[in-house]
Amino acid sequence: METYPDAPAAWLRATPSIVYAFDAHGTCTMSEGPGLAQLGLRSGEMVGLDLFEVYADDQDFLVSMGRVLGGETFVFSREINGRVLETFLQPLASRDGGRAGALGVVSDLTDQRRLETEAQEHERRLRSLVELDAALARDVVDLPALLDTAVKTATSGTASSGSVWLLDPDGDRMRLAAFATARTATDEELRPPPGQATPEQLAIDRRLAEGIDRALLLDLDDTAARELYGDPFLVSWLRETGVHSALRVPLRARGALLGALDLVRRDGTPSFHDKDTDFAVDVAERVAMALDNALLLQSQREALEEQVKFKALADATSDLIAMTDTEAVATYVNARVADVGEEWVGRSMHDIFGSSIVEDVAAEVESSLAARGRWRGDLTLRDAASSTVARTEAFHIFHPESQEPLGTVWVAQDVTELRSAEQALRAANVELLRFKVLVDACPEFIAIAALDGTVLYVNPPGRAMVGMSPDVDVTTTRIADFLTEEGLERSLQIEQPAVIAHGSWEGESTLRDMRGGPAIPVQIASFLIRDPETGEPFALATVQRDLSDRVAAEEALRDLAEQRRHLLTRLVDAQDAERAHIAAEVHDDSVQSLAAVDLRLGLLARRIAAGAPHLLEYVDPLRATVTEATDRLRTLLFDLTPVDLDHGLATALRETAREIFDDSITEVDVVTEPAVDVPGSIPVPTLRVAHRIAREALINARKHARADRVRVSVRGRDGGIEVRVLDDGIGIPLDRASAAAGHLGLSTMQDRAQIAGGTWSAGRRAEGGTEVLLWLPGEPDPSPPPAR
Repeated sequence: METYPDAPAAWLRATPSIVYAFDAHGTCTMSEGPGLAQLGLRSGEMVGLDLFEVYADDQDFLVSMGRVLGGETFVFSREINGRVLETFLQPLASRDGGRAGALGVVSDLTDQRRLETEAQEHERRLRSLVELDAALARDVVDLPALLDTAVKTATSGTASSGSVWLLDPDGDRMRLAAFATARTATDEELRPPPGQATPEQLAIDRRLAEGIDRALLLDLDDTAARELYGDPFLVSWLRETGVHSALRVPLRARGALLGALDLVRRDGTPSFHDKDTDFAVDVAERVAMALDNALLLQSQREALEEQVKFKALADATSDLIAMTDTEAVATYVNARVADVGEEWVGRSMHDIFGSSIVEDVAAEVESSLAARGRWRGDLTLRDAASSTVARTEAFHIFHPESQEPLGTVWVAQDVTELRSAEQALRAANVELLRFKVLVDACPEFIAIAALDGTVLYVNPPGRAMVGMSPDVDVTTTRIADFLTEEGLERSLQIEQPAVIAHGSWEGESTLRDMRGGPAIPVQIASFLIRDPETGEPFALATVQRDLSDRVAAEEALRDLAEQRRHLLTRLVDAQDAERAHIAAEVHDDSVQSLAAVDLRLGLLARRIAAGAPHLLEYVDPLRATVTEATDRLRTLLFDLTPVDLDHGLATALRETAREIFDDSITEVDVVTEPAVDVPGSIPVPTLRVAHRIAREALINARKHARADRVRVSVRGRDGGIEVRVLDDGIGIPLDRASAAAGHLGLSTMQDRAQIAGGTWSAGRRAEGGTEVLLWLPGEPDPSPPPAR
């Protein structure tokens, strides 16, 4: 019960509907007014009744009677049968100033209170809409905040809870975007349970909002209405939380559906009425407009961001990028276009084509764009200074929603260097093909292996050399598979370390014959293959020549040399034997006979001197001739006697020189390398031949050179022995510098050298005198030459 102390003001606020009075004892003395009928009473029906008894159960009425009879004037309100009644009570005084009773005036304020409430609600909603407009304008750049403000405004004072559904980008379903409840923040009864639902269960079909003209009021107690609301999961959840009615308002802007606003009321609250619907529609219209603006702004921001990204990307890329409008006029070019000397902005692409591109190519581009909306190919952009080859792609662009043509995008990559490189690559491929043909035809073993030892390539002749089938995949093999045990050991110990250290290696080794044949001797040239840019090695290449024929030839040569050595030995031995025999015959026969003749001539000379002195002039020359003949025979004996080489060739030559130049003033010097005189280092037959040729050269020097000094040098060279005889005499005549026919001594020396497998030469020295040079081979090596 409400009381108002200001009685006169309260009296004037409404027209009385009941007037009653009662005396000091509570007996009703008057009961009149049209309001009695609404209480089920007639005019005057209460007169004479004791009101204390009538309202004995109405404690509030009894209290008010006591107050007014106590002299208090006041107003109180109460609700009876759905009507709001306001009662004004004033005490009545008797003529003597005592309490005579009280007067009561009852006014029905039901309609007035309703109008006041409606006015307040209307004012609140207008204020909410104004605040919503401000909030929507403020939150237009923040879509989640905008939706949150909208659903809270629509829910406050209108519904138990509210939600906003937004259309998916694909346009088929609407998803929950915002939710609000009119109850306290701690009350979670009306919040949707996303943890218990899949995303599909928090979405509704767009058709449930698309067919609504203005708003749709649904009684969720009705089965048909529940089907119109949405997914059974949502309806079931709403019913479980006590929701009995729902109001759905579509969100539309510019004729397009954006989503829906849903408001629901729970048990204990009345259903929605028309003013609720009007308010929800007002909110939805404002939200839809703000949402459309927000989406447009978001789209514009995204487009601006994409434009900024595109420009940043276009300016940063090395490609040439241009955009033209629907009239083919360039509206944008990136910085790279200007870098190549092109000024396109504001110019028609037709003009650009005419000045920079071959006419036939320009026609092809325009034809392809017109027919298919796209063209791709190479364009050569020419100006006065240079030309640029650009790999170009041109395509029409359209508005994503209206599909209206916007123009053409041109993206070109400068491939000038690439095309040059491709041309060089094609030329290199031709060279590579030629090289491959050469390698495939080369009889040598040519292979390439990775640094880990995996074989990558073996040319066909190489396969044939080692007996590998052409069908074998060499990448399943390793370097060791191609080598003999000796070859592998040599590769690991010598070849590979040398290649790693120096980048290449040359030598000899052996390959394995995969057919089971003997090892294949090869001459090897191995080297690293390096990256042309980084210089880092990435493979190992080897070229190996089959030395089987050479080895066989060397073996044959060694056999021939051995045969020659044996023949030379036999020849020298035979010559020595024959010389010894001749020397013995000369010594025992001719020399002795001449000695006897000389003795008898001496006796004859003495007798003639005694008996016929005038005949001595005939005997003395004869005796001198015999003596000279004897000396020559003794010299011949010296020549025929085999030389003693037990102490070396140098010692023998010193002895020979001493005998030849015994009575001469010529100075003779014999020098040698100690190793040459080591017994067995040079075969004895070879030393004998060397001695005889050197002796012949010394004799020639004695007879013809007229030299002051003769020098003999002996040294080892190229596996053999070299003897050089030098003098400072008059020099050999030019016509005798070669061992021509008729010069028996020179020819003999040359013949002896050739028979022994050596070389001989004689000639004049630049500083004067003669040089005789002899070289004879040493002991032949019975084993194959070692791999290097």
